[in-house]
Amino acid sequence: NPEPFYIKAKGMIGKYIPTKVHYFIRLLQDKGILLRNYTQKSDSLEIDAGVKQELLVQTNGNIKSSHCSKCHTNVDNNLMLEHLSKGIPLLCKACNGFCKPDIVMLGEQMPIQFSMLYQEIMQTDLIIIIGSSLKAFPVSSLIELTGHITPRPVSYTHLTLPTILLVQLLVVA
Repeated sequence: NPEPFYIKAKGMIGKYIPTKVHYFIRLLQDKGILLRNYTQKSDSLEIDAGVKQELLVQTNGNIKSSHCSKCHTNVDNNLMLEHLSKGIPLLCKACNGFCKPDIVMLGEQMPIQFSMLYQEIMQTDLIIIIGSSLKAFPVSSLIELTGHITPRPVSYTHLTLPTILLVQLLVVA
């Protein structure tokens, strides 16, 4: 039943803009030291701030693309967002199934990219954890993959977003 999701999403679509933290992530990217940004948010505000999609692992999916939950046909995302903003479920033209953004619902599999990048986590020089208590599995497992000497500054402030940044420090000689 998609109606509770649509009702909740109704007041959220288009309401938020990137914060200073999103632009900090972009700055790390622009300086060439952002190896990867793992985010537990599906609002795609990192992309809106200019962070490249290839540097993001959106563990709970994103609202920048949509599909039918029955036949998996891709759906026009502008149409999807329009329906979400009105709280009206969008039905698939191909099979009449319910459509949804490419976000991970409870019980659904996380993006394949999440587990494919474990090797790079072990090689990172610094992990910055912002706005996450790291209690939700499997994201909480990322910290265990780093070496014990990898610095891990943590910020739990409520003004930030749940994100994990992998920083590759560059030495300029």
